[in-house]
Amino acid sequence: MIGRDGLKALRAELMAAGCDMTGFKRWQRAYEKLQRQFPAARDRYEAALAATQDVQRTAQEMERLIIDGTFSGRDGQKRMAELFHELRRRQGAFYHEFIVSPDDRELSSTYSSILSIGAKALENPDSRLILQSEIENLLELLKENLAKERPDTVRLAAFYSAHSDGELSQLSSTARLQRISDVYESEFVNPIEALMSGKMPQERVQKIMGQIK
Repeated sequence: MIGRDGLKALRAELMAAGCDMTGFKRWQRAYEKLQRQFPAARDRYEAALAATQDVQRTAQEMERLIIDGTFSGRDGQKRMAELFHELRRRQGAFYHEFIVSPDDRELSSTYSSILSIGAKALENPDSRLILQSEIENLLELLKENLAKERPDTVRLAAFYSAHSDGELSQLSSTARLQRISDVYESEFVNPIEALMSGKMPQERVQKIMGQIK
């Protein structure tokens, strides 16, 4: 992104080239809003990603304890109780439209089922098998979600500066990435490029656009 000093220099350059400064001011306000939104958009995504990875590690350890049979000892029981507590603490912390969507009913249902079954299920062989199966399902769903292509955080911030999750909820993972890219192109890239086109040398325009794209 272009910093504050860079924007001042760009403004002076466009003014000297006779560009539409009313249009530039409008674009600059939107771009500065994007810059303000960027840290929150980035941090929200990174926090959800970290929470999802933590849940995956927790579920993997639970699965190992059940398969190894080490859950039955005193230390194993204590550790399983801690892991269930961790799952409860993380419930909902991983939701993000570009990782685990809040509309992902299958994952949410599986997660809730594991918490509902609880550690007491380990005392009964049949219940233990059900718990193990649900943990395996959760791990498979988490693996699928963590394999998704990560969004560009600048485009993510650009999208959330004037749009909301409601526009993404019915889209596939690929379509969501395309949507935030389209928004960035149409609302940030194309407008400034149009302002400079025909007013400044093409080589210079391309260099500036390289900082924005």
